[in-house]
Amino acid sequence: MNHSYKKNVVIMGGGPAGLATALMLAKIGWKDITVIEKRPSADYYEPDKSFSYQIDGRGQKLTDLLELTAKLADLSVANTEFYFTLIQKDGTRKTTKLPIADSKRKTAYWLPRASFVELLYQEIHQHWQDSIQVLFNTEGVEIKQHV
Repeated sequence: MNHSYKKNVVIMGGGPAGLATALMLAKIGWKDITVIEKRPSADYYEPDKSFSYQIDGRGQKLTDLLELTAKLADLSVANTEFYFTLIQKDGTRKTTKLPIADSKRKTAYWLPRASFVELLYQEIHQHWQDSIQVLFNTEGVEIKQHV
């Protein structure tokens, strides 16, 4: 069967969603995937995007599919405990360790956005170069379909 529809994909944006989409498409057989990213590199520091991500059980469906959960665990901080601090009007504080609501749930992991982007990019670089090309320092201006 000819799967010509599984070719020539352009993804605008090489952040976590764009790189994850490219990896998922490659994993199910798509080819000729191009990711266009305006940043100069995968490890480029963006001070306006320096927040952390929590990859919980839902997010690990992606990392499990891509076989990256073990690497994710190595790069991140496991969220195995939960603390609650009550601060009174007079400034006194009381911190209590609370039980995790569901002990059977998957461990959630915290990591900086930049580390998650780098993890996804390294997976492309090491295993998917035949299917995925990431163009850094590139801006999409116009998309035209040539028939």
